[in-house]
Amino acid sequence: MKSRQVLALLIVLGLVGGIVVAQQLSEDTIPVASDWYFYDVDEKAISLVEITHGGDTLRFIRDPSSTRWVFDDDARFTVSSFRWGGIPLLLAGPRVDRFLNANADDLARYGLDAPPTVIRVGMDDGLTFELHVGILTPDGVNQYAMHDGASQVVLVDSSWAEVLVRLVTEPPYDL
Repeated sequence: MKSRQVLALLIVLGLVGGIVVAQQLSEDTIPVASDWYFYDVDEKAISLVEITHGGDTLRFIRDPSSTRWVFDDDARFTVSSFRWGGIPLLLAGPRVDRFLNANADDLARYGLDAPPTVIRVGMDDGLTFELHVGILTPDGVNQYAMHDGASQVVLVDSSWAEVLVRLVTEPPYDL
């Protein structure tokens, strides 16, 4: 009689243990949202965006008289609102998937010794900062990036950089 009770108890404990292990394994596969940002600025305070990619540079400014974005050249063509709509929000601070501590010798490894893309952002208060965007990570999901002069390399989603580079490769003229 006691052996039956012990056997039943062992079976129940085994089932409970299996359920607990299965739940923990399934929780580990759920992606965890990151609250880390590369930097964080007010999108409404951005007044200048300059992007250099592949030797080409385009510069955009927010026209103070109309608050519309225009190309910063002699013609001052208006930027397509369809293409530009979310750009200030993207530049307000992308999420970071990972922080890497790097030294100057490591920068070539990340494509940051001579970055293919440089983004300059100017604020209403006159502050400007420069972002260097390097190469894709081996899995193609992220790109290496860093602030000019910083020692910390971050991984940002590659789609963030793709959208910004496209402003140079396919300028957002308002047609």
